[in-house]
Amino acid sequence: MQTKRTLDRRHTWKFILKDDGSWTWQVEYPDGTGVKSKRAFEELDACLADAKSNGYVVRTSKDRRRPIIAMLERPARRER
Repeated sequence: MQTKRTLDRRHTWKFILKDDGSWTWQVEYPDGTGVKSKRAFEELDACLADAKSNGYVVRTSKDRRRPIIAMLERPARRER
């Protein structure tokens, strides 16, 4: 059985550059819970790899949703 968390894909991922130059990640789920990386990483690539092993998905441009601005710039329909 899948939980609501696995069905809802609207996770908010953040990659944080700390003052010492290391990287960490954190994810927040729609239900308000979240997870943080267990350690800091010297390189962003290592941080991304760890995030991927914890569910982060890198989307290709085809997978991305249309930006909201594109919808706002669409010409208005004329009334007949």
